Amino acid sequence: MRELACLFAVLLATGCGSRSRLLELGGTAGMSGSGGLGGTAGTSGSGGVGGGFGGNPSSCDELLVQTPFASVEHAPGSEDTEPALVATGDGSDVTVVFERAEAIGQHSIRHATFSPWQPWTGNAIAPVRLALSDPALYKYPVAKSDNGRFAMAPRLGGGLVLFAPEVDPNADGLGEVLPLGNDGVPLFAAEGPPGFHLVGVSSGMMLSAHIVNGMSASQQVLACGLGVNVADAAPYQDGWLVAFANEPTAPPVGCSAAANGATRLDVVRVGADGAITPLTSVEGDTPIAEVSVAPHPKGAWVTWRTASGGVVEPIQYLRADLEAGKIEGPWSLSAPTDVPMDGLDTAALGDRLVVAWGNDPANNPPDLTVSVIENDALKTQAVIEPGFFGHLSVIGSPDERSVLVAWRDGEPISQSHIGLARFDCLTGL
Repeated sequence: MRELACLFAVLLATGCGSRSRLLELGGTAGMSGSGGLGGTAGTSGSGGVGGGFGGNPSSCDELLVQTPFASVEHAPGSEDTEPALVATGDGSDVTVVFERAEAIGQHSIRHATFSPWQPWTGNAIAPVRLALSDPALYKYPVAKSDNGRFAMAPRLGGGLVLFAPEVDPNADGLGEVLPLGNDGVPLFAAEGPPGFHLVGVSSGMMLSAHIVNGMSASQQVLACGLGVNVADAAPYQDGWLVAFANEPTAPPVGCSAAANGATRLDVVRVGADGAITPLTSVEGDTPIAEVSVAPHPKGAWVTWRTASGGVVEPIQYLRADLEAGKIEGPWSLSAPTDVPMDGLDTAALGDRLVVAWGNDPANNPPDLTVSVIENDALKTQAVIEPGFFGHLSVIGSPDERSVLVAWRDGEPISQSHIGLARFDCLTGL
């Protein structure tokens, strides 16, 4: 694995009561940061352009939503939920993966593929393909794969976790599958170097990273303890950057006997060779509810939200700059008057961060908010009210000028379907 010569040495910014603890690369937890350097949000460098992303063509000054909204072809009487978007084909297509419940005990994972970056029509997306049927389906993270296909890590009844490295977006079935364990919950799947994927699985009180190469896999333990079931990853060079919830007294990597809530956010680098390098920790006072990681040309964006316990906690984000050997942030994305909901997702537009999140300040109907972070600060955001429920999914376009968002739409629940909207960047306003 390519090593960094720099150290994560200084705490650049904190906010919202969080305390960032920076770790010497490849070492153990260092001393706590000062925790009082807030107010620097927006003053850091731009994070650069170029790298593997080609940079930003221009600024994203405003988001324009395309109408009418699109939807996946729906079967009457069925319930379509939990959409996940993944790039397929030559990169210009997007496959919408979702769960369909047609009757009690009849659950399936299905998918439909279309070209959202062409002129927008809002037409129903068809045909719908059947990937897998199981009466107790639960979780199925997806990732981009080789040969224009996508990867999926579904959990079947009884806790069996499978990994399908090459699912054909234009056919039924999963293709060849690799078992990853008999008692676990898949949390994420991320593409890596050619032929590689990283799959995060929570089993009992242990969080593991499965490094998959073709049809073989090796396992690395990231954390142990109560609540270590929140994690995500994004590719970076010859490996991945992984963010996960951990015990406040746990070592940077590995197991802890503590049974406290997982209030610490850890960020590590996992190499395709299995080497794990701790990067930073952000300590808080409440358990972490969800985390999402998006790639950046020089590292990754990490976005998370904590469990409030009756108090509305903000959405926070940071940027790991591995080329400079430093962490920028964390900063708050949501305002004190916002009420963030469960189910956020993130994507990259060049070196920008896009966050799709639900906001319910008026307690009906909830807002679907798309926020664009540029030069480490909020640049613009758009709000729609499509009547959405559950988790969101967002993906950026190859030209870095548009994003696609998917959600579960419709009431009553027996008639819910998958809705989609495209947002385009406008420049020079």
